[in-house]
Amino acid sequence: TGTTFNLADTDNDTAADGSDAAPRTVDLDYRDNAYKPSLDLDANNSSGAAGLDHAATYTEGGAGVAIADAGATITDGDSANMTGATVTLTDAQAGDRLLVNGSAAASGTLASGITWTRTDTVVTLAGAFSRAEYQAALRLITFMSTSVAPSTLARHVTATVSDGTSSSAAATTTITVLSVNQAPSGTDKTVTTTEDTVYNFTLADFGFSDTDGNSLQAVVIATLPSQGLLTYSNGSARLTVSAGTVLAA
Repeated sequence: TGTTFNLADTDNDTAADGSDAAPRTVDLDYRDNAYKPSLDLDANNSSGAAGLDHAATYTEGGAGVAIADAGATITDGDSANMTGATVTLTDAQAGDRLLVNGSAAASGTLASGITWTRTDTVVTLAGAFSRAEYQAALRLITFMSTSVAPSTLARHVTATVSDGTSSSAAATTTITVLSVNQAPSGTDKTVTTTEDTVYNFTLADFGFSDTDGNSLQAVVIATLPSQGLLTYSNGSARLTVSAGTVLAA
């Protein structure tokens, strides 16, 4: 759009042709993009986070959680379109990653036409599209962990948007990670012993393992052998084991 500037002569010169006028210097600073964009990842603060920020909770083994609330908004006083956005996982732990629309690919294009590239810790959006389309794109970026025992340290994801001239201040999503206790596992084992000779089982016979790092607490006897007698010592006597008996490790 055109802009008109008016200059007035106030130096009180007396010559009709202005020959005695003192020279004047005029500096014009004209800016056609005076407003920076602003990104609010949870405009109504429904997640409990204040200001421009958002809060989310990820549960071990669950689906990824969005880094932006459904009410995330982008405002800009003089730009209808954004040209890019950057989302960064600042404190990634083992197994963490950012996905775009559920994809772990290195790049792609959303239905809106916005293009994206990603690593596990940085997602970049690009292309001149409306603020609403960028809001929707940010909601498609999710956090998840592939670890079977992820760290429960809080994660922080920062996001900025750009209108091609200016970038917004960073908004931050804080993600609480909840662990889930995984069931332990054991392995089958066949043992051979001489007739009328006692075989003493050890912890190694049960092939115990636990992805959460817990130690073996007890062994449950599910079924009994068809031949022979299964007993255990309570410290002072040997007692017969029955199906369903729980033996402390």
